Amino acid sequence: MMFSYKSMFAAAGIAAFAGIAAMQSTSVIAADNAAKAIEERQALLKSMGDSMRPMAAIARGRADADKAVMVRHANNVAAKARDLSAAFALDTRSSGIENDALPAIWTSKADFNRKAAALVTASNALRVAANSGDTSSFGRALGAVGQTCKDCHDSYRAK
Repeated sequence: MMFSYKSMFAAAGIAAFAGIAAMQSTSVIAADNAAKAIEERQALLKSMGDSMRPMAAIARGRADADKAVMVRHANNVAAKARDLSAAFALDTRSSGIENDALPAIWTSKADFNRKAAALVTASNALRVAANSGDTSSFGRALGAVGQTCKDCHDSYRAK
């Protein structure tokens, strides 16, 4: 079968167009994935923060030591802590989406994961303390969780 120059140029044009469309489609998918990853991790971190506030009020004596409240919020923080490393699995540095995650999360991934694991350990201890109902041990455990949060924020969150 013989092709004319005209049909070869047409085929080349179609192939080039398809390639560009595929690249743009891949770019759009990557941007959508980055946006979704950022949105999900922000929701996870917001949920943790929303649980920390009422627990801090209890630990500081500004709210009644309600064991059910302590347990509910401690369980939430512990559950979210387990998901933290996975929430930062996708490197979103080049997404162009403004957020507080510093590039060091991905350039120092092993350290970030160690800090996330420390949060899991501290939040599990918080769950135990909350379930005991002892406000003194609860306050110490909450302080340890807060310190692990601070350690990570100091290194990996824009101020």
